[in-house]
Amino acid sequence: MNLWTGLTKVSLFISLSFFVTQCSSGGDDNGLVGKVDTGSCAHTPYVGDAAQTKAKSFRLEHSGYFDKNLVTDHMDALLASSGDNIASYITSQGVELYQMTEKSKSDCKYFAFLKTPTAEAQKNWDNSADKNDEGETFLLGLFTTYYIPVDTDRFELRDPTIMVRQDTQKWTLLHEFAHYLFADGRVRGPMMDRQSLRQALQLSSRDVRNRQQTFEQDPSEFNAAKFVNSLKNFFSLSYDLDQRGPLEEFTVESMLVDRYTNSKLTLVNGQFDLANAAGYMKANIEDPDPVTFGVLSRYSNLERLVKNYQNNHFIPNNWNTVVSDANNLLTDIQSLLSFIDEKMNTAINQAHSARLQPALTSLGLKDLSSLPDAHINHHHFDKKELKIQSDLYKELLN
Repeated sequence: MNLWTGLTKVSLFISLSFFVTQCSSGGDDNGLVGKVDTGSCAHTPYVGDAAQTKAKSFRLEHSGYFDKNLVTDHMDALLASSGDNIASYITSQGVELYQMTEKSKSDCKYFAFLKTPTAEAQKNWDNSADKNDEGETFLLGLFTTYYIPVDTDRFELRDPTIMVRQDTQKWTLLHEFAHYLFADGRVRGPMMDRQSLRQALQLSSRDVRNRQQTFEQDPSEFNAAKFVNSLKNFFSLSYDLDQRGPLEEFTVESMLVDRYTNSKLTLVNGQFDLANAAGYMKANIEDPDPVTFGVLSRYSNLERLVKNYQNNHFIPNNWNTVVSDANNLLTDIQSLLSFIDEKMNTAINQAHSARLQPALTSLGLKDLSSLPDAHINHHHFDKKELKIQSDLYKELLN
């Protein structure tokens, strides 16, 4: 893991969708490559429990985050397990596992016991592993799968695959496995494929602009109601798309932070992994660059837009039904922003607390003197998708 970057790409191959989730770190100037431990491994992959499967129901359940569902028991069964037992358990679920070799300053080869990649896996890895001028990549882990349509809104997974670098450790593998669990959770119910979801969002954005223009030309209660309804639909689709990208990355790291904080997740490097988790969570919700809206900017700007119409038009005209609908939308947006803020603060506080503990490896405290910069050059998920979302929000605000 460690300051993961989630990159999600969807391409259509005849009748199936190919899904890639890239988890890597950004680069900075602290002498680390890919945020791997530059010393020896914090733990050996052969020390730890077997998977703890007793007294577990393995039911699909709510993750506690962003309306996302998964079989949490699969993850929780592995929190105290050794690396090799985690790998064996994951492969028993039908997931292929490969070790990847990259240029590194680390002496750790934690995942050297895994299989070497197939040609297809290596190609997928190479396509995602952006390298700097020194030939170093910050890619630490990769999850890929095919979504095969079996009905109008039903899919099944094919060839789920996880790739992890030799020099990353247990946290990375659990992070990638969580992506598989969320993908598995999605196909257990009706879902819209990602390309269709993006297209629906673009159509919804046009509808919002049309409804907004109509209301500005004829500010009636009827047109106000139509405008608010279009905003609600747009927010819902945008949220659904974010659930599969930045909010999923945020969720996975926060779930691991919570489990470490509650002493359930063991055999990881607490100082190192918590600092990187906090930095990665920030990176997935903040603006990636000065001209692109991230999650927080998009939802905050939408909130301001709705408030502006509420205060200047809906409330003064006593359009009670419209006011109520707008308030419901504002509550949804504000609840989402508050939840993100709560979990982000928890991760930051845990990272700061961990820095006060004695070093767990040869990686010294000096390397953890500050949280990773959220604006370092890395991609959280599909750049095209990020730009689509950002541009649509900017059009609404102009």
